[in-house]
Amino acid sequence: MLEYNDLVRLSGYWFPVDLLVDINTGYLNLAEAALDLADGRPLSTKDLLQEIGMMTRENEEALLVFSLNYALQKDERFEDVGPSGQVLWFLTAMKPRDIVVSENYLACDPVGFMQESLTEDMKSLALKLCDEFSENIETQDKEGPGLKWCLLTHI
Repeated sequence: MLEYNDLVRLSGYWFPVDLLVDINTGYLNLAEAALDLADGRPLSTKDLLQEIGMMTRENEEALLVFSLNYALQKDERFEDVGPSGQVLWFLTAMKPRDIVVSENYLACDPVGFMQESLTEDMKSLALKLCDEFSENIETQDKEGPGLKWCLLTHI
């Protein structure tokens, strides 16, 4: 949604702000109640207009749809959940908990093991597959001490 002093852009359409239908808090509360009664099903803007009793003549429908979309977009209680090109409104308060709160699914449950029981190939593989939860695994260098390089840049 883009706004300039006299124009508003919503879903690729520009419209003069002064010509928008005034959607007051009462209508937004009715839209919230209509979505609440929809049992978790998103509703299109036209369906919401019918539910809140704003649908009038057919020649005013496009203006009412645009105005209601603009008002709902500005209110944080509502979220457009429709696919691209289709506007479907849903209450943000009714979002499933798993969408709102992200859990740490990759929590590590450490499993103890004896390093002595691992072969050198197993240890080498464990080093290649290491992550932030990996334990330090000691490997025997078959070729003796190796040469390590460290590049330091000084500015």
